[in-house]
Amino acid sequence: MSVWAALVVVLACMAAVLVAGVQAAVTPSTKDILGIYRIHNAAYQAAMERGCRVVNLPEQGTFFVYWLPEGFERLPEKCVVVMLHGTNGNAYRHLLNLYETAAQEKFALVSIQWGWPRESCTGMGRGAPMRRGASLSVPFAESGL
Repeated sequence: MSVWAALVVVLACMAAVLVAGVQAAVTPSTKDILGIYRIHNAAYQAAMERGCRVVNLPEQGTFFVYWLPEGFERLPEKCVVVMLHGTNGNAYRHLLNLYETAAQEKFALVSIQWGWPRESCTGMGRGAPMRRGASLSVPFAESGL
C-alpha cells in the first residue's frame, strides 16, 4: 500500500473518532473479524477492560480499535492519536502502549490493524497486508460522516 493510501486510512479513522455521534454512525463491537482477540487474548482482554471498542471493516478486511477518555465529547479541544502497529504487532497491544498517557492527558486513541499474523502468530514471517488499494474512508462516507 502506498504512503497516500496509508494517509487516507489514518485520516478516515481520525474523522470517525472526532465526529460527534461516531457510535451511531459505525457499529462498535467487542470482537474483531480477524480473530486477533483469540490469538492475542491477553492484550485483547486488557484493552476491553479499559473500555476500548472495535470497529470491524469487513469490506477492507481489517478493523480498528479505539478508546475515548471519559468526557471526551465535552472537551473543548479534542486530540486523537492514530497509530499503526509494527511488524508482528497488533492493534490491541499497540493501543495499550499509550493508554496510560492518553488517560492522563485526555486524548483519544485509534489503533488500526495493519495486516495480521499468519497461522501461528508467533512472530514468524510477515503479516498479511490489508487488501490492496483498501481505504477505510468508504464506510465513513457511506455512513454520512
